[in-house]
Amino acid sequence: MEREHSAIRLEGVSHGYPQGGRLVSVLEDVDLAIAPGELVVVVGRSGSGKSTLLNLISGIDLPRSGRVWLGEHLISDLDEEQRATVRRRHVGIVFQFFNLIPTLTGLENVLFPMELNRMPERQSDDRALELLDLAEVGHVSDRLPGAMSGGEQQRVAIARALAHDPEVILADEPTGSLDLETGLQVLDLLDELVREQGKTLVMVTHSREVMGVADRLLEVRGGGLIPGDPNRSDP
Repeated sequence: MEREHSAIRLEGVSHGYPQGGRLVSVLEDVDLAIAPGELVVVVGRSGSGKSTLLNLISGIDLPRSGRVWLGEHLISDLDEEQRATVRRRHVGIVFQFFNLIPTLTGLENVLFPMELNRMPERQSDDRALELLDLAEVGHVSDRLPGAMSGGEQQRVAIARALAHDPEVILADEPTGSLDLETGLQVLDLLDELVREQGKTLVMVTHSREVMGVADRLLEVRGGGLIPGDPNRSDP
């Protein structure tokens, strides 16, 4: 896949963290290309580097070596402010623990990324309400997160991730803090909305139920990325 046709591309990416006075390698010489509209699920043991991979894709972390593209943006060559701008405009993030702003209502949480991107107010209001309805949480638009269930909070978080119409959605254990039934409902919603709107999704998970929705399954193991085995019992 040529670089200009990739939504995400990593070339020779390595990264690690200092620990006990030495550098502990997490990812080594990783190559990855993800097509626009592709849904990729990433699995691996705790500490294997799954969340690090998302941080590198989003530009939160810089690789120790190698290059990272997000669409046409070579984000590994940008400074922190430039990376934040690219992330704010082109990436939506869904977290395990929702990360809604506790003092804002459901509607205000969804409006927040659009305000950061200075979208017109009327357009933003209409889109936020539409996304809340699509996520089946229009009824919590005027509630604070503390008055919502976990499933409702994660649905609002998905609406927020899509609000500013980003090309790429990154989801880090989006069902990890939900019970199985609610998690599967949220997963179905995420899959439906992302595909309906033509987004590229990279989702990190421990959940085997999530793997069935993937166009491609990857496993982080031994510092590298390998094709995942959906029948493996200990990702």
